[in-house]
Amino acid sequence: MANYGFPLSSGVENSRVTSPYNVRRAQFNNRIHGGIDLVANSSWVTQFSQPDLLATIGGTIYLVKYEANGFGNYCVIRGVDGYYHIYGHLKTPAPWSVGQTIQRGQKVGDIGTTGHSTGIHLHYEIRQNFADKATRLDPCQLLGIVNETGPVQTTGQGAFIFNGGSSQNDGYQVAVPYDYTYEELRPIADSLQSADRLFGRRCRIIVRDDDGAAMDFTNLHITFQIVKTYLMDIQYSVIKIYNLSRDSEAFVLRKATTIHVEAGYEGAYYGEIFQGDIIQSFGYWENGTDFIMEIIAADSERFLNAGFIANHMERGMTQRQAAEYITAKASIPAKINSISDGLKENALPRGKVFFGMAKDYLQQIAGNSEATLYMNNGEVNLIKATDLPKDSVLKLTPNSGFIGQPQQTELGIKAKCLLLPQIKVERCVQVDNQWVQERQITLGSLQTKLDPQGIYKIAKVTYTGDNRGSDWYAEFEAMSQSGYLPALLANSGGNPF
Repeated sequence: MANYGFPLSSGVENSRVTSPYNVRRAQFNNRIHGGIDLVANSSWVTQFSQPDLLATIGGTIYLVKYEANGFGNYCVIRGVDGYYHIYGHLKTPAPWSVGQTIQRGQKVGDIGTTGHSTGIHLHYEIRQNFADKATRLDPCQLLGIVNETGPVQTTGQGAFIFNGGSSQNDGYQVAVPYDYTYEELRPIADSLQSADRLFGRRCRIIVRDDDGAAMDFTNLHITFQIVKTYLMDIQYSVIKIYNLSRDSEAFVLRKATTIHVEAGYEGAYYGEIFQGDIIQSFGYWENGTDFIMEIIAADSERFLNAGFIANHMERGMTQRQAAEYITAKASIPAKINSISDGLKENALPRGKVFFGMAKDYLQQIAGNSEATLYMNNGEVNLIKATDLPKDSVLKLTPNSGFIGQPQQTELGIKAKCLLLPQIKVERCVQVDNQWVQERQITLGSLQTKLDPQGIYKIAKVTYTGDNRGSDWYAEFEAMSQSGYLPALLANSGGNPF
C-alpha cells in the first residue's frame, strides 16, 4: 500500500473537511460530490495565510487546465500508485508542465476559488481512470481520515503519513522499483512488402540430427504455433513446412531430432522463440496440391523424460549448487539459465545420493523454496513469482504492438500483440490500465484490481506465424507484479504457478 501525505501544508491538525466524499449537495443541484473539500482552520490562516497545496504522492503531471464551469484552474497528477489525483479550484494555473516529475510533499499550486466554487478551498479527487468518473475512489479511505464535515480526524487505518516527505516512492511497496529501465518498442521504419515476404517479417527454421547435419527451410512456406509457459507441462510447437524436396522429406522423417525456430521482424525485433526435441514428423497432401510436412516438437523433452541421475553429493552443498550439479550430471545434461535469488540457501547436513529422474530432484528443490521449475529452449529455470525482472520492462501501447484490447483476468491480463521475440515467458510488460478491459465480476471467483503500476509478468505466450499469410502475432497471459498477488505470496509463502 502507498503512503500518502496530506494535501494542505496546514497539516491534518489544522485543517477541516467542508464537504465529504459521495454526498449529494443541494447548492449544486443535488449532484454527487466526487471528491473531498478541504480548508485550513481560520486561526491558522490568520497566523500563516492560506496553505500551499501539496502532492499527496509522487508521480508525473498528467494535465494542467482551466475549466470555467467545473474545477477552474486544476492540476492532475498520475501517481506512482496508478491513480489520477485531481487538485481543483487553484488560485492560478499550476506552475507545472505535462510530463514533469513531482515528488510527494512538493507544492502543486495555490489554494483558490476559481471555477464552480462557493469559497476558497481545495477539491481533492482520485480516479482510477481519469476519463471515467465512475472510477472515482474515496480519498478519505486512502488518506486514512474520517469522511465527515468538521475538523480532520484520522482513522488509524489508512496509509496516511503526518510528516511530509519528498521521496517519490518512499513507503510504497511495489514489485518493480522505479529505477528500472523501460523499453518501448517502435514500429519498423520504411518496412515494405517485398515479393511474398510481408512488412519486414523474418523467420528461420533449422532442423538438425544427432550427427550435426542440418537443413534450413527458411525460404519455404512455413506456419507454426508455439506455446511457452511457466508451468511444468511440456512446452510444445506444431510446425508445418510446405512442399519439401524428397531428400528434405527423408531427412526430417528418418534422421532429424531437434528443431530451432527464430522469428520477428528485420532488425532488433528478431530472435529465437523455440528450440526443442522432435517428437513426431509426418507428411500429407492438402487440397491435392500442397504437400505438408508437420513436425511436433517439445522443449527439453529428452532431458525431462529421459534425464537420469545416479550420483551423490557431499555435505555442505546449497540448494543452488545442488540444482547446478543435478543438471550437469544427468544422463542427458542441460544448462542452467536462471536460478531465483530467493532460493533457500540451506546447506545439506550430510551427503545425499541421487538415483532417479533429474527433473524430480529439481522439482523437490523448487518446492522447498515455493519456486517453480520450467524449461526454456533447453535450459533450466528455477523462479519465484516475486522475482524482480532481469530485463528492461517492455512498454506496450496500441502504437507499438498491441492487436485489439487487453483483457483483465483473475490474476492479471491477457493480450495479443505483434510477433516479437521480446514477448517471452518471465519478461515484464507495462500496460496503461486505461487500455485494459476490466473483468466482469462473477460470484465465487476471485476479483482483483488491475496492477497499480500497470506492470505484469508474462506467464504464458503463444506464438502464431505464417510467413506467407496474415498470422504473425503473439498472445500472452501475464500476472500482476504488485498489489494483490505479491501481498498474497508475502503472507502465505504460496506459489501460484
